[in-house]
Amino acid sequence: MMGIIRGSMRLHKHITDRSRRRFIKNGATIAAATAAAPLMDYFPVSQPVQSVTTRINGIQVGAVSFVDEGIENVLDILQKRGEINSIFLTTFTYGRGLSGRQIPGELFPDHGSPVSDEKSFHGGNYATPHPEFYRNTLLKETRAPEHGNLDIVASVLPAARKRGMKLFCSVEDVWREDIPGVSDCAEIDLLGQKKRTLCLFNPNVRAFWTGLVTDLCTSYDIDGILFFNERNGSLISALGASHSQNIVSSGVTCFCDHHQKAAKEHGIDFDRAKQGYQMLDQFIQASLNGQRPADGYYVEFSGFCRNGPKLLRGIKFLILGNTRYLRRFMLLLKQSDLT
Repeated sequence: MMGIIRGSMRLHKHITDRSRRRFIKNGATIAAATAAAPLMDYFPVSQPVQSVTTRINGIQVGAVSFVDEGIENVLDILQKRGEINSIFLTTFTYGRGLSGRQIPGELFPDHGSPVSDEKSFHGGNYATPHPEFYRNTLLKETRAPEHGNLDIVASVLPAARKRGMKLFCSVEDVWREDIPGVSDCAEIDLLGQKKRTLCLFNPNVRAFWTGLVTDLCTSYDIDGILFFNERNGSLISALGASHSQNIVSSGVTCFCDHHQKAAKEHGIDFDRAKQGYQMLDQFIQASLNGQRPADGYYVEFSGFCRNGPKLLRGIKFLILGNTRYLRRFMLLLKQSDLT
């Protein structure tokens, strides 16, 4: 914190764009500490997790690796070179980070195809979606097309079992805008614009995730689900305090009708919560434009977080959907005897 205080003092007279941006991003640490106590009323500390006796030595692998190099060959490499006993198999995502070949601009490894799939990559469900699990959602057409009729889970699972290896299905909350139904499920930001992320209070989204997890746990003898939910909290998003993220304070989500209904159910004033983020947006935009508060950026921002009940209500409210459906995932796994 002392580093942040000294940083704010240096801003006293000559503020640069770089220093203002650095301050706003570093301010997330202060805000997180300030907001932590009120949030405990919503999310009590969970019980300690029991220790696992068998160590998992796992690795994430996408379908394209098995397609390029063959299932048995890939498993040979993993066991002999890495002593891998668990596969985290990318099963659902529209992001290349987990299921594509090498990231553009990086060197290819010394095995597999050296041809980029940047233009041919599509993403989706690399297993077989069973329609009965997706009756209650608009998000029905999610089958990944790039590997034909290949069901990566059905193909890799028996080979892994023969070797005594565990298999977990990796599921990532990353979507494409051109998937049928996605536009109707998109989050809404402060300006009323649709975003690329999906609203977790939208019944179609909740029905999809419930259907996907139930489908995988029911249709395949897997060992569990690895769920990638790499969404920042609303305050972190507003500050842009994340890797590869710019400061777009008006891009905070979600302020759709489903969130408004959920806020009412949880006793949260939707309009006041929204006003809190509008106030934060005004502070951030003024800071970026060099409009220094009379007491300085640090004092203004820390006081704003400490005494801003509207903002704290908003923080609580906008993470409710995320927490709720992660708990739903855990319940589904327990019902399937998976941990």
